[in-house]
Amino acid sequence: MFRLDERLEPMFSLTDDRLIDKMAQTLNTVLTSLEQLDSLRFIIRHLGERHRQYGVLPVHFDLVKEAMTRVMACRLGEHFTPALALAWSGAYDEIAAIMIEGLQAEEPCTEGADMDISQ
Repeated sequence: MFRLDERLEPMFSLTDDRLIDKMAQTLNTVLTSLEQLDSLRFIIRHLGERHRQYGVLPVHFDLVKEAMTRVMACRLGEHFTPALALAWSGAYDEIAAIMIEGLQAEEPCTEGADMDISQ
């Protein structure tokens, strides 16, 4: 992600390993629970609200998607099929849209606000 836009680096205070762990845990939880996305909506929305304090903007979600797609394509090689790429893109877009709702919300979401799916 920093290769795509090095100006994002100051937004992150965690070490690379901690950042990767936290993001991987959160993504694992969300992606393995896509069938219950509606029940996770408030948690994902709250995650978006929390990202506001780091200066995250909606446009940053496109950069994250591009970076993560590149990593997946590199790691999975020939197993990153067009069908998988399409499924990944759709899932990411749904999750990003919910986070952006939270990011742009004027009223904080209080339902489940004390839950942290990345732990």
